[in-house]
Amino acid sequence: MPEDQTISHLMKGVAEDLYQVLINSEVTTVDKFVTCCREVDAMRKKRVVPLRYDRQPNVTPISMANEDLSDLIRRIVKEEIEKVLPRIVTCINDGPSDLESIIREEVRSNLTPLIREKPAPSPYSTKRTGESSWRPRPRPRQENRPTQQDTGRKSDLWHTSDNIPICIHCGRPGHVTRYCRDRRRVFSAERQRRQLDLYER
Repeated sequence: MPEDQTISHLMKGVAEDLYQVLINSEVTTVDKFVTCCREVDAMRKKRVVPLRYDRQPNVTPISMANEDLSDLIRRIVKEEIEKVLPRIVTCINDGPSDLESIIREEVRSNLTPLIREKPAPSPYSTKRTGESSWRPRPRPRQENRPTQQDTGRKSDLWHTSDNIPICIHCGRPGHVTRYCRDRRRVFSAERQRRQLDLYER
């Protein structure tokens, strides 16, 4: 691969600030590219930048730690497990240890009859006498015979057997009240009468 193609390929994966430096320095060979990158990296390490946020005293930044990232993750996970493990051990020791005794406990608790506790007497409750416990008389049951109205829907009254709408206003099939000619005639006659009344005034 020619030098210029190699450099253009390397420039694609470079950080933005390093990219700006490389463009201004007119890098033509791979050796110049590598030396320029090392110089920028050395300058970055010399630079002291104030932190954007306050670090907690017990947390060290990853860049300052000399350990590998996987070792750091292992150490943190191990610490968290050690924090949680004593709680788990105490929870296990509280209850029965074997599965058989757990099942027996569950069966006993489900088979024992439920005991209802009587509610505490309220100072506001009153004792009922025979007169105060009035109950309405039960009505004699009537057989629910379907009437003619109950047999079909009310909307079926305004449709023919082949589902053509029937006008509620004039009673003729083929249209609905909104488009009824008779109804329009009534309204148009009323409209004309009002207009005549306006002209006569």
